[in-house]
Formats: sequence, structure tokens, C-alpha cells
Amino acid sequence: MPLPLILFKPNTPRVVIGGMSGTSIDGIDLALTRIEGQGEDLRVASIDHVAIELGELQARLRSATTSALSAEQWTQLAHDLGQLHADGIQSAWPEITPDLVALHGQTLHHAPPRSLQLIDGWPIAHELRCPVVSNLRAADLAAGGQGAPITPRADQILYQNHLSPGPMAIMNLGGFINITLLNPDPLDPPTGFDCCPCNHLLDAAAKRILNAPFDRDGKYASAGSHHERIAQDLSVNISKIRNEGRSGGSGDEGLTLLEHAFSEMAELSGEDQLATIAEAIARSATRELQSSDVHMICLAGGGVRNAAVHSRIQAHSDCPVVSSDDLGIPIEAREAAAMAVLGLMAADGVDITNRESTGRSHTVQRSGEWIIP
Repeated sequence: MPLPLILFKPNTPRVVIGGMSGTSIDGIDLALTRIEGQGEDLRVASIDHVAIELGELQARLRSATTSALSAEQWTQLAHDLGQLHADGIQSAWPEITPDLVALHGQTLHHAPPRSLQLIDGWPIAHELRCPVVSNLRAADLAAGGQGAPITPRADQILYQNHLSPGPMAIMNLGGFINITLLNPDPLDPPTGFDCCPCNHLLDAAAKRILNAPFDRDGKYASAGSHHERIAQDLSVNISKIRNEGRSGGSGDEGLTLLEHAFSEMAELSGEDQLATIAEAIARSATRELQSSDVHMICLAGGGVRNAAVHSRIQAHSDCPVVSSDDLGIPIEAREAAAMAVLGLMAADGVDITNRESTGRSHTVQRSGEWIIP
């Protein structure tokens, strides 16, 4: 195992801030964590969380996923996103000097072995006077992995107090759905996989049907009834990434499949169309778990707020379905807190991914790109 990159006082809790902006490009989540322990033996003692709006950066980031930008525009975009993180951290926790900031950055392209999580960490390092790590997926990609899902080892630490009496599934309802399977035996490594698009479909449907960025709380989808055949067909079609055993990335958002579904749903009400899409997502998300022995499914991510998706996941599950909020990890904070855990593991010289989840074939010595002012 490599030596720790940053030397901390032994047996001293560390304050680590994690930052996450998902593929939906709808905001930044920041988590302030207090973490005890070292290496693989970490314990998250507390979490605070804030959400930051992207403002005018949202349109620029979304445009950057498909448009050609000049070098000046690229560097300006990366700097502005880093500055927004710095401003958000200082506004939320003005009295805190963190030991480390771990940033996911904004995914603008993901097609392994190529992937881009845009962020300039220097504004944060300069203003907060602390180490910053980003680009945490790159080492796994270089080692032949998918670079995703990246959170299973962090999930093991975040949810370790809830793993009795049996295995648990952490299901993240983000732009894509990814699942982590956790086992009570710490020697049995966690595994993870991507299932299907989620908020990419829900938000595109809300924009088309409701002329709104999303169906708040799944209000309209909950008022409708799903079309059985169309929901089943869409569920099978959007499960492509799981069937192919790879991570969800650019081009997997399912928007072409959604257009085909809309052509079949022309006679349905808007509520029924939204209910059908929610049903398809729930079926795809639970298909892999129906024959498993998980004793609990824990939902995290912004899609948890969609009551229609939540209720249909429960309907297709043979075990209790709870919110991450119920287990003390705020649903919006889970991925940002995971970044904090992964950043600290990397600083301590511990692998942050495993072959069971990402498929990498080589050893990873240390993950991340580091700024140590």
C-alpha cells in the first residue's frame, strides 16, 4: 500500500468536504463530513449538507456536452465551476478550514476509457488553503476499468451501521440508477453496477408534458396509471447498460427510446404517460434484486423525491424500501459524502474502487489528481 499522501495527526478526526454534480447537471451538492479512523477503517461521525444552484453555468455546462468550445472557453468554464464550489463552501461553512476537499467535478463525457469530469480545483485550494483532490475516476479507467460505479467502497463505510442482519442494496436515483450491494461480512467486498437512466428520462418527460424542469414530488405521475405493455417494453429497452455489463455514459440517456415510447403513448393522458415512464424505471431498477437475498433497499439521490418511482420500486421489491434519510444519510448528501470518503481513502493510500464493480484488471496505486498548497 502506498504511503499516505498527506500526513495527519494520528487518531485525530478529519474534516473533509465532498462535492458532487451529477450527469443531470442540475446543481452541486456539498457535504461537510467529520471522519474518524484511517485507511479502510473509516467511520463517518457527522454530515452537514448544502445544495448550490448552477445559475448561468447550467446552460454553459449542458452546451459543453455537445458543442465545440475554444481553449479559452474550456478553461473559463472549469475555473468558474471551481470558483462556484469555493464560494459555496465558504458561504456554507465560513468558520471551517477543512483538512481535505474531494471533488467529483461535472461529467461532460463518459465513454470508457475516455471520461471527462470538469473542474479546476485551484480556486478552492487557494481560498481555503487546504489540499484538493479531483478526477477520482481516471486511475481506474487507466487500469482497464469503467471508472464507475465509483461509490461502493464509500457506501460500505457510510452505511456500515445498518448491515445487520443481512445484505443491503443502496440504490441511487440520479441521472442514471446505480446500485451498490453491501454485505455484513467486511471481508466480502461491496459490488456495484449501473442499471438504467432515471432522471434523464423523468426530466425530459416533464419538460415535454408539463413544460417544467421536473415533475415535483412525482405529483402528476402519481395521479396517473401506467400502460402495462409499454412500461414493460420501455423497461427492457432502457436496461441496455446493465445487460452489457458497463457503466452508463454519453448516449445512454435513453432519449431516443423515450421518443419511441411517446409515439406509442399518444392516446394516453399526460399523467398516464408519466406513470408509465416511472413504472418502466422501477422495473429496470428492481429486476436485478428480485432474486437476491437483500434484506433492505435504501434509496438515495434526487429521484427519491418522485413518489411514483418510489412507490413502484416498493411494489416490485420483496423487502422493505427505505430512504437514505431514514438511515441518517441525507439523500442529497450521499454522493457528496461518498466523494469525501473516497478522497480521504485515496489520501491514506487505499484503493477506492474494486475489480468486482468496475472491471479493472490492474492494480491502482493511488487515485485522483492532487493539489497540495
